Amino acid sequence: MLTDIDDRKRAEETLRSNEQSLRLIVDSIPRFVSTANAAGEIELVNRQVLEYFGKTTEELKNWDTSDAHHPDDLPHMIDAYRRAIETGQPLDFESRSRRADGVYRWFHVRGRPQRDAEGRIVRWYNLVTDIDERKRAEAALARAHDEIAKRALLGRSVRHRKEVIVLPVHGFFDAGLIEDTHRDWLAFDEPQYRARHGRSQRSGRSCPDRYRARFW
Repeated sequence: MLTDIDDRKRAEETLRSNEQSLRLIVDSIPRFVSTANAAGEIELVNRQVLEYFGKTTEELKNWDTSDAHHPDDLPHMIDAYRRAIETGQPLDFESRSRRADGVYRWFHVRGRPQRDAEGRIVRWYNLVTDIDERKRAEAALARAHDEIAKRALLGRSVRHRKEVIVLPVHGFFDAGLIEDTHRDWLAFDEPQYRARHGRSQRSGRSCPDRYRARFW
């Protein structure tokens, strides 16, 4: 008994053709594209992903236990995926991933769920964008702002700081050892010195031999 399966074969051929076309489209996207099942397990990745990591799709399925991502970012990534799967909320985070040559680059990861007619998640579609240049620029800008702030603070400190230095100035005025051009250094304490020195002379007591010089 013969069964006509021509329609089925035609349908399968059409499906394969559509899959090939879709694969070409996905591979032409200049970003990392991947799909995952409802549990978050990777099903498909585009060519850019394979070339960047230097790994097979099967190897990338174990991303949470491999060296594909920065160890400092991995706990955050795992937690983000777990929350997304549990809540159905979109994925959205930044992390560093390791290139085949060992260099880490920053990426922005976004994922959106596909739901069936009853609202259940059946698949995740993920798009990963390289943001390494932006992150480096942001870091450089932050360093520049910090440097400007430090210099501004130092400038204000130099302009407004008043340092009090103890100097032995007893008799310096009378002996002419402090010239007129230097008297402004002692402008704060000179009157006090004069008053105390005068009282000491009148009373016959010695005058303290250390006074403060204030520098502005």
